Amino acid sequence: MLAFVFFGASPVTGDPSASKIQLLHTYIAVSAGSFDSACKRLLISINKMDAGEGVSIESTRNDFKACRVEYKRIAFFLEYFFPGQNKVFNSAAKVEVEEPSLEYEQPRGLQQIESLLYEKNSRIDKKQLSVQATLVEESARDVPALLYRFTCNDRQIVKSVTGELIRVKCLYLAGYDCQLSKNGLAESAAALESIKKMFESFIKNDSNAKELMRSFDDCIAYLHEHNDRDAFDYSWFLTGLFAKLEQHICQLLEGLGMTAEYLKLPLRYDKKYDKVTQKALISFGGEIFSDKSLSGNGEISCASCHEPGHFYTEPVALHERFDKKGFLQRNTPSLLYSTYQSSEFWDGRAASLSEQIKDVLTSPTEMNSRTEEVVKKVNKNKEYRLLLHKANGKKIEFIDIERGLTEFLSSLSPFSSRFDLFINGKGNALSKDERHGFNIFIGKAQCGTCHFIPLFNGEIPPEFKKTEYEVLGTPASDEFLKPVQDCDPGRRRKYESAFYQGAFKTPSLRNVAQTAPYMHNGKFKTLEKVLEFYNLGGGNGIGLNIPNQTLRDEPLSLTKKEIADIVAFLGTLSDEVDGSSQRR
Repeated sequence: MLAFVFFGASPVTGDPSASKIQLLHTYIAVSAGSFDSACKRLLISINKMDAGEGVSIESTRNDFKACRVEYKRIAFFLEYFFPGQNKVFNSAAKVEVEEPSLEYEQPRGLQQIESLLYEKNSRIDKKQLSVQATLVEESARDVPALLYRFTCNDRQIVKSVTGELIRVKCLYLAGYDCQLSKNGLAESAAALESIKKMFESFIKNDSNAKELMRSFDDCIAYLHEHNDRDAFDYSWFLTGLFAKLEQHICQLLEGLGMTAEYLKLPLRYDKKYDKVTQKALISFGGEIFSDKSLSGNGEISCASCHEPGHFYTEPVALHERFDKKGFLQRNTPSLLYSTYQSSEFWDGRAASLSEQIKDVLTSPTEMNSRTEEVVKKVNKNKEYRLLLHKANGKKIEFIDIERGLTEFLSSLSPFSSRFDLFINGKGNALSKDERHGFNIFIGKAQCGTCHFIPLFNGEIPPEFKKTEYEVLGTPASDEFLKPVQDCDPGRRRKYESAFYQGAFKTPSLRNVAQTAPYMHNGKFKTLEKVLEFYNLGGGNGIGLNIPNQTLRDEPLSLTKKEIADIVAFLGTLSDEVDGSSQRR
């Protein structure tokens, strides 16, 4: 079979990329064979489990872990070149809703096997396990066929492995796709081994190349030697061995003219302006942001809810409605880093900042204005027209207002916290307790499986172009002994699906220590209360009935000291914004 694959995919002789493509073909073909063998062993183990043939659940779990490790050796290839086929192997263990068609994809693959094999307080469903293992094994058997006549260029190979490197850093180390088996460190080592192999064809035999290979080896060895997820020193590894590896990789990419391919966070819109125009738009947008005259009654502005002095949110649970007859349904989110979101509002109903801007300006419960009225008022202001160089008689259009506000909001991403200093090499920026809090955050508490570094929101690496929506089961108050279910439909208001009932976007935790109260309804007054809720297992864990809860409902068993250290770490994510003093 391998001979057939290579015959069908032979690169053109004389092509400088030929050796790289041949290496890719060889590596994937061999690794896919190992993956298929591991899948076969897992299937056999499942079918013999507790059937009087001496195969225990623990033995089957070990075979499962080995299978996942072999999968991670080819994940970079599947994720980048064949994402559709990759879903068969590594989809989430929950129903996925395809938007806007609202077609459902049932749980399948390795994560579903993990869910069936590891969930406590439930009987092992051998029949379903066998069905899922058979699906994975049959699909693994077909992976080599993907290589038939497959070709690519150098840049695509580099993008596939640098994307995988970002997954290692932001997803795999935290155990994003193996939370129950706690296998993330071993899988990260396997992924790094595949990345190392691919880079071998790009390097020259010099001192820099030797340093790069040595950095790979150091990282891989450390992951093998320290494989306890809950005790792993993520802060030391990321700022030490992994940072050194990234440095060497960036040097290699610079030599290849591909530096921009690695970890460059995408903004949510295209910047098409020169620096002078952009500066003018930011100034204009900042003025518009605080202009109360643009509201329906001339009494409120964007800054009335998103107060600069309170990190562009406000220290109350809910803001008063425009008509002063009650309160808005949801807590005011901070606008800091809002440009790094693929959707806006708690339920993600706006696909862009410009959509959000129009929605808020015209909402009867918020600013209650009309676009034509806003345009008319703005054009009467000479300062606005001078800022946009419209003094020549041209009128300011609503799109200019959207652009100004969008540019202003996009400027609110300082990345100036103590954590940013720490992760970029200033080791003394965090205290011992704060570093321990980060380690618990990523490891035992599993916060990093939803709040992905470096944004700490739900934008999924490495593209950061799609956000996750989670059902936490947040109650209507902070009373956990007699909880009352919150009635907010969440994303179901935009898409009618029972799976979206109570689903909300995962917000950024940057500046979270400064932006109490918390959750979509603002009912948790402190970070300690938020962590208590997670520690108990979310809504189901405190006694509510949330059938579609996506948060694991088993207690995390965090100690008071661990919770205190996580809170201390979260305080390191605070920026200095407009001279605002920290409240914690």
